[in-house]
Amino acid sequence: MKKALAQKWIDYLVAQPESGMGYQRVDVQFDNSSSVRDCVVFNSEQIDLPDDCINKTIVGVCLNKKATKGEKMESFGLTYDFDNDDFIESSLEEWQVANRIAALTELPAGGLIVLSTDVNAKTETGLKGWIKSFLKSQMQRLFKTKMVDEAVKELMKKKGITSGWSIGNLFRGRYYDSSEDKLYNEKSFSVKIAGVDFDFVKKAAKALGKKFGQKQVLLVDYANHNRTFLLDT
Repeated sequence: MKKALAQKWIDYLVAQPESGMGYQRVDVQFDNSSSVRDCVVFNSEQIDLPDDCINKTIVGVCLNKKATKGEKMESFGLTYDFDNDDFIESSLEEWQVANRIAALTELPAGGLIVLSTDVNAKTETGLKGWIKSFLKSQMQRLFKTKMVDEAVKELMKKKGITSGWSIGNLFRGRYYDSSEDKLYNEKSFSVKIAGVDFDFVKKAAKALGKKFGQKQVLLVDYANHNRTFLLDT
């Protein structure tokens, strides 16, 4: 049976990697000290619980160790190594502490940025311009993680913000420019930024758009019912 998660758990899960497209597999602890493993959460908001657990109060949420095996998760100052098969047993106390901190901390929801690594909107004309844009696109695909880290870290340092972000894998994204009647089919990726207000997400989107040579980027506002729109850079 599905149950809506409290906002503090939504904010926490939004900042964590997905187990698959649109869902995460988590372990849950309840206020009566009982727990359930390997529950599915859809879009970081709706959790599928056994019928006998639907009315229990959730006091702890953590990504399922098997669903994220081989990864590390940093949450609220604690690092969990999911290669350790005894994670739940050996780290339960730390897990409880981390989730208590989550429950007491009002973190902004943040947002999602989607942009392309392919330079096209600001490309120079002619053969030389095409070659220059092609080479830059290849470099951006290769070094996208470093480029994003540098841009976001610089912004956070200027604003005095301490928070985290994740960078998605490349996928095929489509963008239609009606003014030129042109459909772009490009290598794209996403950047999730958690624990910051949406104004910061927009500033980061503009900085990344300029850094990657994009005319527009797509934004998702987690705090505003996942409102999705294009932002000029």
